[in-house]
Amino acid sequence: MVSLEKLSKIGFGGYRISKFSNEHLQALEHAIDLGCNLIDTSSNYVNGESELLIGEVVSKLKKQVFIVTKAGYINSQNENINQVAERINISKEDIVQTHEGTFHSICPEFLETEIETSLNRLKSTHLDGFLLHNPEYYFDQICSLNPQVYYSRIKIAFEFLEAKVMQGKIRYYGISSNTLSIPHNHNATDLLKIIEIADNISKQNHFKLIQLPFNLIENDAIQLNYENNSLIDLAKINKLVTLSNRPLNAIVQNRSVRFANYDTELENLNEKEDYQIIEFFLDLIKYRLSELDIEEDVMSFIPIQVIATCWSDFPNTETVDGIFYKRLNPFLLRIYEGNIPSPVLQSLSNLKTILMLYAKKNMAKETNFYTDELRHKGIIEKDDTRQLSDVAIKFCLESGINHVLVGMRKKKYVDSCKKFFE
Repeated sequence: MVSLEKLSKIGFGGYRISKFSNEHLQALEHAIDLGCNLIDTSSNYVNGESELLIGEVVSKLKKQVFIVTKAGYINSQNENINQVAERINISKEDIVQTHEGTFHSICPEFLETEIETSLNRLKSTHLDGFLLHNPEYYFDQICSLNPQVYYSRIKIAFEFLEAKVMQGKIRYYGISSNTLSIPHNHNATDLLKIIEIADNISKQNHFKLIQLPFNLIENDAIQLNYENNSLIDLAKINKLVTLSNRPLNAIVQNRSVRFANYDTELENLNEKEDYQIIEFFLDLIKYRLSELDIEEDVMSFIPIQVIATCWSDFPNTETVDGIFYKRLNPFLLRIYEGNIPSPVLQSLSNLKTILMLYAKKNMAKETNFYTDELRHKGIIEKDDTRQLSDVAIKFCLESGINHVLVGMRKKKYVDSCKKFFE
C-alpha cells in the first residue's frame, strides 16, 4: 500500500471521467504508468462511472496507488425528501436538499452504504482515503441557528469512520469542504473544531486528509484566518495532508475562470463552417424522428433546442459536459432504443468537439481579464512565458499545498503534468 509520505505531488482528478470513455481510460493508464499514484474521485462523480473506470484500470494494471473517494451527495430524480429517506432507509432528519434533484447526508447508515458501493466499484477490499463531501450543506437548512449541531454530526460521522478503520475498510478519513479556508464566515467549516473532534475520539485517530479549493485567485488558505496561522500552517502543525481540488479553475462571483492557454486550439475557428456540423447533427435527428413517425418538430425537444440555439455561447466546458451527460446522451439513447448507430456517434463526437472549443473561447475571455489582474498584483510575473496551467500548479505547491488534483482526461494533459509527478 502507498503511504501518505510517498504520494505523487500531482493527483489524477476523477471529477468528469467515465467508464464509457476510452480516452479517459487511456489517460488514467498513462498517468499511472508515468508515476502518478494519487487518484481522487467520489461516489457521485458521473453517477458512479468515475469510480467504475478507476476500478477497472487499477485492477488491470495491478500497480500500487492511493485512491481517495468521497460521499455525501444523494442524486435523485423526481423524489421528495420523504421518498429519498425511505429509499435509502435513513431518517429524513438526516437529509438536506442542496439543489433540485440533489440531497445530502453524512449519517453513518448512508455512509455505510456508500463505502460498500465504492469498494465494489473500485474492486478493492479497502479505501485508502474517504472524505465527507462538502458537509457544510447541513448549515443551510438544519444547523444555521446552532452551529454545534453541525459539529455533533461531524463527530458522529468521525466515530463511525474510526470504526471503519478498525475493521480495515478504510485507512484514513477526512473532509472535502469549500469553506475550510474561511472559518469565521457564515456557514463555514472550522478546521480547529474538526481537529478537536478527532482528538477527542482518539489521540491516535486517522483523520489525516483535507481537500479544498486552492488556486491563483481562491487562495484564502494562505491567509492568517486561524489564530495567526493560515489553514496550510494549521494543517502542517497537525500533520494533515492538504489536497487542492480546484487548482486550474477558480469560481469568482459564480463564474468559472480557467487557468489554461487555448490559443492554438482556437486559432482556426470559423463560425459559418462550424455551424455546418451542428446542422448535420440536427438533420440526423430529424431523420430518426421521421423513422419513428414522430411529427413533433426537432426543436421541441429541450436538449436539441439548447444545442441549436446556444452552441457557441456555453460559458465553460463543464456546462457542455452537463448538457451531454444529463440531457443529450439520454435523449439519444431513448430515440435510438439503446443502440446509437456509428454515424450518429461520430457526428455526436464532432458536435461535442465544436461546442467545447467555443466554450473554451468564452472561458479564455474571462481568463485573460483575471490573469491581467494577477500580473498587475505581481502574483504572476509580467514576463512569465510558461503555460498558465504550469504557473497555477507551481503556485499551489510553492504555497504549501501537499498535493494538487488535476483533471487529466486526455493523454496530452497527463504529459503536460508529468514534470510534477515526482
